[in-house]
Amino acid sequence: MEKLLEKFNNKKSIENLVIFLVLCIIVMIVINTLTDEKESVSNNSESSIIFTNTVGEKTLETKLAEILSMINGAGKVDVMISYINEVEKIPMTDTKVTTTVVSEKDSNGGERKTEETSTEENIIYEETNNLKSPVVKQSILPEIVGVIVVAEGANNIAVKENLIKAVEATVNVPSHRIQVFSK
Repeated sequence: MEKLLEKFNNKKSIENLVIFLVLCIIVMIVINTLTDEKESVSNNSESSIIFTNTVGEKTLETKLAEILSMINGAGKVDVMISYINEVEKIPMTDTKVTTTVVSEKDSNGGERKTEETSTEENIIYEETNNLKSPVVKQSILPEIVGVIVVAEGANNIAVKENLIKAVEATVNVPSHRIQVFSK
Protein backbone atom coordinates (compact mmCIF):
# COMPACT_ATOMS: atom_id res chain seq x y z
CA MET A 1 0.00 0.00 0.00
CA GLU A 2 2.85 2.40 0.80
CA LYS A 3 4.42 1.78 -2.63
CA LEU A 4 1.16 2.70 -4.33
CA LEU A 5 0.89 5.92 -2.32
CA GLU A 6 4.52 6.75 -3.10
CA LYS A 7 3.98 6.24 -6.86
CA PHE A 8 0.79 8.30 -6.73
CA ASN A 9 2.61 11.16 -4.96
CA ASN A 10 5.46 11.02 -7.51
CA LYS A 11 2.99 11.25 -10.40
CA LYS A 12 1.22 14.18 -8.74
CA SER A 13 4.49 16.02 -8.15
CA ILE A 14 5.55 15.47 -11.76
CA GLU A 15 2.19 16.75 -12.99
CA ASN A 16 2.50 19.79 -10.73
CA LEU A 17 6.02 20.43 -12.03
CA VAL A 18 4.85 20.23 -15.65
CA ILE A 19 1.98 22.63 -14.96
CA PHE A 20 4.37 25.04 -13.23
CA LEU A 21 6.79 24.94 -16.19
CA VAL A 22 4.00 25.59 -18.70
CA LEU A 23 2.81 28.57 -16.65
CA CYS A 24 6.39 29.93 -16.49
CA ILE A 25 6.73 29.67 -20.27
CA ILE A 26 3.44 31.50 -20.80
CA VAL A 27 4.49 34.28 -18.42
CA MET A 28 7.85 34.62 -20.21
CA ILE A 29 6.11 34.89 -23.61
CA VAL A 30 3.75 37.57 -22.31
CA ILE A 31 6.62 39.55 -20.74
CA ASN A 32 8.64 39.24 -23.95
CA THR A 33 5.69 40.47 -26.01
CA LEU A 34 5.13 43.46 -23.72
CA THR A 35 8.84 44.30 -23.85
CA ASP A 36 8.87 44.06 -27.66
CA GLU A 37 5.88 46.39 -27.91
CA LYS A 38 7.53 48.99 -25.62
CA GLU A 39 10.74 48.85 -27.66
CA SER A 40 8.81 49.23 -30.91
CA VAL A 41 7.18 52.43 -29.68
CA SER A 42 10.46 53.92 -28.47
CA ASN A 43 12.53 52.91 -31.50
CA ASN A 44 11.45 54.95 -34.51
CA SER A 45 14.28 53.72 -36.74
CA GLU A 46 12.80 50.25 -37.28
CA SER A 47 12.07 49.69 -40.96
CA SER A 48 9.68 46.77 -40.56
CA ILE A 49 5.94 47.42 -40.72
CA ILE A 50 5.46 45.00 -37.84
CA PHE A 51 7.31 47.18 -35.34
CA THR A 52 6.68 50.72 -36.54
CA ASN A 53 3.95 52.89 -35.15
CA THR A 54 4.44 55.87 -37.43
CA VAL A 55 1.48 57.62 -39.02
CA GLY A 56 0.06 55.74 -42.00
CA GLU A 57 1.52 52.34 -41.10
CA LYS A 58 -0.24 49.64 -39.13
CA THR A 59 1.12 46.88 -36.93
CA LEU A 60 0.65 43.29 -38.01
CA GLU A 61 -1.71 42.78 -35.06
CA THR A 62 -3.90 45.70 -36.16
CA LYS A 63 -3.96 44.57 -39.80
CA LEU A 64 -4.78 41.00 -38.81
CA ALA A 65 -7.57 42.13 -36.45
CA GLU A 66 -9.10 44.24 -39.23
CA ILE A 67 -9.05 41.37 -41.73
CA LEU A 68 -10.37 38.81 -39.24
CA SER A 69 -13.27 41.09 -38.27
CA MET A 70 -14.39 40.94 -41.91
CA ILE A 71 -14.97 37.18 -41.67
CA ASN A 72 -18.68 36.42 -41.66
CA GLY A 73 -19.91 36.15 -38.07
CA ALA A 74 -16.61 37.11 -36.41
CA GLY A 75 -17.72 40.51 -35.14
CA LYS A 76 -15.20 42.72 -33.33
CA VAL A 77 -11.76 41.05 -33.15
CA ASP A 78 -8.61 41.70 -31.10
CA VAL A 79 -5.28 40.00 -31.83
CA MET A 80 -2.10 39.47 -29.83
CA ILE A 81 1.04 38.01 -31.43
CA SER A 82 3.98 36.59 -29.46
CA TYR A 83 7.49 36.71 -30.91
CA ILE A 84 10.53 34.68 -29.87
CA ASN A 85 13.13 37.26 -30.98
CA GLU A 86 13.45 40.71 -32.52
CA VAL A 87 14.02 42.06 -36.03
CA GLU A 88 17.57 41.31 -37.09
CA LYS A 89 19.07 43.90 -39.41
CA ILE A 90 22.05 43.05 -41.57
CA PRO A 91 23.98 46.16 -42.64
CA MET A 92 25.56 46.67 -46.05
CA THR A 93 29.33 46.42 -45.99
CA ASP A 94 32.15 47.53 -48.22
CA THR A 95 34.37 44.46 -48.44
CA LYS A 96 37.99 44.60 -49.60
CA VAL A 97 39.82 41.33 -50.14
CA THR A 98 43.60 41.47 -50.60
CA THR A 99 45.54 38.42 -51.71
CA THR A 100 49.34 38.36 -51.68
CA VAL A 101 51.29 35.51 -53.28
CA VAL A 102 55.00 35.17 -52.53
CA SER A 103 57.04 32.74 -54.56
CA GLU A 104 60.54 31.88 -53.31
CA LYS A 105 63.28 29.72 -54.79
CA ASP A 106 66.23 28.57 -52.77
CA SER A 107 69.73 27.77 -53.99
CA ASN A 108 69.07 24.00 -54.00
CA GLY A 109 66.26 24.33 -56.56
CA GLY A 110 63.42 24.11 -54.06
CA GLU A 111 60.39 26.30 -54.53
CA ARG A 112 57.99 27.63 -51.93
CA LYS A 113 54.75 29.56 -52.50
CA THR A 114 53.03 31.48 -49.74
CA GLU A 115 49.56 32.89 -50.22
CA GLU A 116 48.13 35.37 -47.75
CA THR A 117 44.55 36.65 -47.92
CA SER A 118 43.14 39.44 -45.80
CA THR A 119 39.59 40.70 -45.70
CA GLU A 120 38.48 44.11 -44.50
CA GLU A 121 34.79 44.88 -44.01
CA ASN A 122 33.47 48.36 -43.31
CA ILE A 123 29.81 49.11 -42.64
CA ILE A 124 28.28 51.58 -45.09
CA TYR A 125 26.55 54.52 -43.42
CA GLU A 126 24.12 57.13 -44.72
CA GLU A 127 23.76 60.56 -43.22
CA THR A 128 20.37 62.23 -42.85
CA ASN A 129 19.93 65.46 -40.90
CA ASN A 130 23.41 65.06 -39.36
CA LEU A 131 22.48 61.57 -38.11
CA LYS A 132 24.66 58.71 -39.25
CA SER A 133 22.91 55.34 -39.59
CA PRO A 134 23.96 52.08 -41.26
CA VAL A 135 22.42 51.19 -44.61
CA VAL A 136 20.33 48.04 -44.09
CA LYS A 137 20.96 45.28 -46.61
CA GLN A 138 18.39 42.87 -45.20
CA SER A 139 15.90 42.73 -42.34
CA ILE A 140 15.05 39.32 -40.92
CA LEU A 141 11.64 39.38 -39.28
CA PRO A 142 11.16 37.77 -35.87
CA GLU A 143 9.72 34.30 -35.48
CA ILE A 144 6.10 34.22 -34.38
CA VAL A 145 5.51 31.62 -31.67
CA GLY A 146 1.84 32.12 -30.93
CA VAL A 147 -1.31 34.07 -31.73
CA ILE A 148 -4.31 34.82 -29.54
CA VAL A 149 -7.54 35.94 -31.18
CA VAL A 150 -10.51 37.23 -29.19
CA ALA A 151 -13.65 37.58 -31.29
CA GLU A 152 -17.32 38.23 -30.59
CA GLY A 153 -18.42 35.35 -32.83
CA ALA A 154 -15.85 32.80 -31.67
CA ASN A 155 -18.49 30.79 -29.80
CA ASN A 156 -19.67 29.56 -33.24
CA ILE A 157 -17.46 26.58 -34.21
CA ALA A 158 -17.50 27.39 -37.95
CA VAL A 159 -16.42 30.99 -37.29
CA LYS A 160 -13.72 29.79 -34.89
CA GLU A 161 -12.35 27.37 -37.52
CA ASN A 162 -12.36 30.12 -40.16
CA LEU A 163 -10.46 32.45 -37.82
CA ILE A 164 -7.84 29.77 -37.13
CA LYS A 165 -7.42 29.02 -40.85
CA ALA A 166 -7.07 32.73 -41.67
CA VAL A 167 -4.43 33.30 -38.99
CA GLU A 168 -2.59 30.13 -39.99
CA ALA A 169 -2.45 31.27 -43.63
CA THR A 170 -1.49 34.85 -42.80
CA VAL A 171 1.36 34.43 -40.34
CA ASN A 172 2.46 30.86 -41.19
CA VAL A 173 1.90 29.54 -37.67
CA PRO A 174 0.59 26.00 -37.12
CA SER A 175 -2.97 25.76 -35.78
CA HIS A 176 -1.86 24.36 -32.40
CA ARG A 177 -0.16 27.70 -31.70
CA ILE A 178 -3.30 29.69 -32.44
CA GLN A 179 -5.87 30.15 -29.67
CA VAL A 180 -9.28 31.67 -30.41
CA PHE A 181 -11.56 32.84 -27.61
CA SER A 182 -15.03 34.35 -27.47
CA LYS A 183 -15.51 37.92 -26.22
